[in-house]
Amino acid sequence: MCFATMVREVREEYNISQGEIARMCGVSQAVWSMYEMKKRPFPGDIAHRAAKILKNPRLLAEYVYENETEYFKVPVLNNVDDHLMTILNCIEEELEEAIAAVKRNKQLLKNKSKDEQFTESEWDKIIENEMQIVDVMPAIRLYHVRMEEMFSKYNLKDLEKRHIDKMKSKGFYKSK
Repeated sequence: MCFATMVREVREEYNISQGEIARMCGVSQAVWSMYEMKKRPFPGDIAHRAAKILKNPRLLAEYVYENETEYFKVPVLNNVDDHLMTILNCIEEELEEAIAAVKRNKQLLKNKSKDEQFTESEWDKIIENEMQIVDVMPAIRLYHVRMEEMFSKYNLKDLEKRHIDKMKSKGFYKSK
């Protein structure tokens, strides 16, 4: 599903008019209409405000996915059982498989630093393992979305800030 369609559906679900959401986001109703009709792209600041106003973290996750503002595009899973325990079981299973894939890649990559050092078969195995490693990412994204949907105390921005602070304190990350 696309961000513009999701915003319209969520807005309508909350019985908020285009004029109301436009005013809350700081744009005119005419401009908002163009966003929803996909005649004009949603700017990032407006998308963030809309997701916050509509209290819908899925909106922000979809916007980030569509606009490729991450180093690796991760879709927001929307055709799965999104019960929290189901998601956690999925993450656990995917992590176990990812750990096994990491171990396999450690062996395949050992003492190698150039493309020419791999056979085609070895490279295929590396990519297969990489696919297993990244499989955990959509489940983790869905988990964070559901936590924010379910618990008002859960704040992904706060978690992100705490994580950055932790990485800085360990010396893994320097501010620019």
